[in-house]
Amino acid sequence: ACAGLPARDRELLALLFCDPPKSYREISATLGIPVGSIGPSRARCLARVRRTPAIAALLADEPCDSGGHALRSTRGAA
Repeated sequence: ACAGLPARDRELLALLFCDPPKSYREISATLGIPVGSIGPSRARCLARVRRTPAIAALLADEPCDSGGHALRSTRGAA
């Protein structure tokens, strides 16, 4: 799903989810965007990921809240 995102989105998500974690200040300096833009940009990137066909199919069976976020996973439940 991430491979289909624009390069800027992939770069942001990679920095947000790297190990060890990067601070918003480090991400801001690396990408040249304001610290206050990182959270909203993250939300938009993740929304794009959720809309990709592969991820949308995985989430289709999951109960979701009004924002389309999975409430809990039922996968693997007996």
